[in-house]
Amino acid sequence: SVITDLVGDTSPQLGGDLDTNSHHILLDDDHNLKFGNDTDLEIFHQSSSNTNLINSHKTLTLFSNGNTEIKTNNGDMMINGVKNGAVELYHDNSKKFETTSAGATVTGDLTTGQLFIGDGGPGATDDNICLGDGKDLKIYHDGDSTIYDNGAGDFKLYSNGGAIKLLKDTGENMGVFNTDGSVELYHDNSKVFSTQANGFEI
Repeated sequence: SVITDLVGDTSPQLGGDLDTNSHHILLDDDHNLKFGNDTDLEIFHQSSSNTNLINSHKTLTLFSNGNTEIKTNNGDMMINGVKNGAVELYHDNSKKFETTSAGATVTGDLTTGQLFIGDGGPGATDDNICLGDGKDLKIYHDGDSTIYDNGAGDFKLYSNGGAIKLLKDTGENMGVFNTDGSVELYHDNSKVFSTQANGFEI
């Protein structure tokens, strides 16, 4: 016999594909769609947090033959994965980060706690901080810590404070350039030379 009472049948089974016949499948809050023999994937609405959840107990992979987009319900872009191209991240529908064939591009300020960069060098293509269109200024570590100026202009240090100081890592003075004042040179934290208004003092 054929049981047509799906409410009374506690273990209904399909003998073929389920055709919704142009209707919807409706699930109450906190009731899941479950996939896999061990419930490897669940899709449901959690009423306690008013959240729609995709709960995967294995690797979750999304396949697309085109771009992959994540948008808000009013159409604002959040994440855009371009086929054979960039991955783009947005803030309030404004693109702030994208991968490129050469690395990544940030639009706006980059705020970070600590930035770790490996050993580089003047001829290295990686692990340098480069400034200027022609990479005119480089900061890198290759055993020595180096600021390398390769530009056509001057290399300048500006300070709006009391002085520019060159210090040992223990805080001992090596050189002090006082604003509107003297230039001081030290030996083992003892001042041995300073400029004066009318000359210099040793």
